[in-house]
Amino acid sequence: VESTGRSVNGYVTYGIPAVGSVAAVAAVAQPQRRAIFSHIATTLGFFTGVAALNPSASAASVRFVALNREGEVLGSADRVLRPGERISRLITELIPQAAGQAGGVIWVRSDTPVFLTSLFGTNTGSVLANIPPQPAPEGYEPDAGLPRLTAAPAFAVLGPGEQQQFQAEGAANPNWDADGGTIDPGGLFRTPEPFAPGSVTVTAAADGLAAGATVDLLQAQEVLGGLANPGPLAYLEGSGRLFAAISGGGAQSSPSGAVPNRESVVRVRTSGAEAAASLAGDDIGGILPWQAFDGSEYLLVTGRQSGRLLRLDPDSGQFRELLSGLNQPHALARDPLSGSFLVADAGGVWSVSGALPESDLLSNLESNGAPPRRVLQASNPGGLAVDGCTGNLYYTDRGAGEIREYSPASDSSRVVAAGLNQPGVLLALQRRDTGCSGSFHLLAHEEGAGRLLLVGADDGGPLTWSEASSAGGLAWMPADNSLLADEAVVFSEVPAAVGRVAAVAVPSLYQPGAVNPPGVAVGALADPPLDTYHQFEGLVHDIVELTAVSDGTNLNVRVVFSDTISPCEQDPGALQFPCDGAGSPVDSVAGLIALDVDQDAGTGLSSFLDGNSPYSSVLGAEFCVDFFRYNNAAGGVEIYEAVDGEFLLAGRLPVTFTTYDLSFAIPLTLLGDDGRVNIAAVFGPSSPEVLNLGPTDTVPNGGFLTSAAGSPAAGQSVVLPRNGAASRAPEGLVPIHRLGRWKRLLGQP
Repeated sequence: VESTGRSVNGYVTYGIPAVGSVAAVAAVAQPQRRAIFSHIATTLGFFTGVAALNPSASAASVRFVALNREGEVLGSADRVLRPGERISRLITELIPQAAGQAGGVIWVRSDTPVFLTSLFGTNTGSVLANIPPQPAPEGYEPDAGLPRLTAAPAFAVLGPGEQQQFQAEGAANPNWDADGGTIDPGGLFRTPEPFAPGSVTVTAAADGLAAGATVDLLQAQEVLGGLANPGPLAYLEGSGRLFAAISGGGAQSSPSGAVPNRESVVRVRTSGAEAAASLAGDDIGGILPWQAFDGSEYLLVTGRQSGRLLRLDPDSGQFRELLSGLNQPHALARDPLSGSFLVADAGGVWSVSGALPESDLLSNLESNGAPPRRVLQASNPGGLAVDGCTGNLYYTDRGAGEIREYSPASDSSRVVAAGLNQPGVLLALQRRDTGCSGSFHLLAHEEGAGRLLLVGADDGGPLTWSEASSAGGLAWMPADNSLLADEAVVFSEVPAAVGRVAAVAVPSLYQPGAVNPPGVAVGALADPPLDTYHQFEGLVHDIVELTAVSDGTNLNVRVVFSDTISPCEQDPGALQFPCDGAGSPVDSVAGLIALDVDQDAGTGLSSFLDGNSPYSSVLGAEFCVDFFRYNNAAGGVEIYEAVDGEFLLAGRLPVTFTTYDLSFAIPLTLLGDDGRVNIAAVFGPSSPEVLNLGPTDTVPNGGFLTSAAGSPAAGQSVVLPRNGAASRAPEGLVPIHRLGRWKRLLGQP
């Protein structure tokens, strides 16, 4: 099963029907680099087997080590698995010294993540059991005293007629082999003739040891030449169209010594450029493909001079302004975990609501999401890219010659590549089917060196991926695109007076996003519009975004809806069901927000969201905010704290309601926390008829959002004081954890 979000889960049972034995193996979302199997049985009529699968587009050097019950090493075995290759063996076939064991463990290490499983049973088949892999600590190295063979470099990129010298460490004269091209006894590899894009596995073997390396075979080819100063690129997958920003109206030479503005967007075809739109008087700094929920395809465009973010309909050529007031915006990227858009300008990076481009496209989607939020302060960052597994942001510092990584989860930065000559645009790639551990690769244009660099593929540092002079754009194209048969990376460059768009085919080597990503969105999360799961005569409340940002004093929370909302005022003295009275607002809203303050699902109380929605939040809530109990005159919405196994009233928080959203701030002193929390929410209409059916939307759709550090979004300026201890646990309060049903009526179990 392959998914771009949190994957479905399950198990497979297998057995021997003739004797009635059966075992089960659970699905695993991510392959592993290190694992332990906690049992060996190879005596008294028992067998133990182990299996490994390399799903990646890179070679995997796998080591199996068998240890007895005392933790002593019995023996080891090395295997090199080519992309897509698997091995299934009895442990005694791999390691003969493991025979005669009644207990022990099997330790596995691989330089490329692999899927692993093990089983044991009786030789007659009457007993059969699966042994799941357990994560092995990084510091546990039972093979530290054993000989080891490595091949260097572990990863190389070559073009037609090029060669690579490999070195073996751990053996003087290994046997070299390659499943493509040629390699001599000294480890000199030459690319195959005729040349074809793809990958080759190089293997070194000696004295029972083995190690592998990967060679990518790549070649750039021109797609369209004669373009005037081509810049940012974007590919619309649904319609199979590639677009580029260029100067002027078409294929003309740039004036000598001048760098004209890119005012035009053209469709790039092998037969020529086709005009799509013009942003006269502006300079297009970035283009990003975007598909609306109705299936329509658009381009998001930044205007440097006007300071705007715009949406372009490439069919009509019409622009729609989404955001203004930016300072020379240029690069664009999308965070696949949160759904937010990232915009780089002269002051840093902005996070923009994923609901913003959608606001006028569907009749009942009228909200434009939360205001933009500055997620990174930096001086004129260049290219932008996001790791779909971790949510980490990458950007270039042209002046310093660096590529930097910013982690929203830890609010920290580090340099990942230094000493570069004017680094520019970036493109995030995932090594195909590799899993999140080690799959993230980053393409970066080094303008001063006239090349594209590959960062993250090899521990030795960036590799030259392709020649590219003054590249102004990088984009991904899937297989069977409108220009090539294979997956490809396209880039624009100006090698002479006029520019061109070129492509590098990467067949089955990369993919644009992570598979089964385990990461969690930080700070903001866009919820798909129109994903409600209950409705009553058309009455729904549809959440499109949840944001949670700590400013060091308060945790600022905002919930954005696609439809209009109103507060429902409850009589706090009567403790009645909210909005029961005549004349209550039709669009009044009720709901619950869970806060896992210590970010530990094993503490606090089980999230009530799990019983009121079709999704699991995986939260242990220390606090919850109860929008069933809102009264402005009484101080706002009630917040409860988990105390001795039940939720007790901790205070009230003022809430700001607008037409499409609600927002509030929780003092960190009330939470007793630094502001880093996990959060999830469920809402629906508050009228009794609808509440008989349940809520209508949950955010996120499974899992939770982790709050970010930073300033609250523009417009959120409410100051929310903490209520005193006297307000805790008033007499007659019904603890929330007993009220597991959405229809919250007093006296109901």
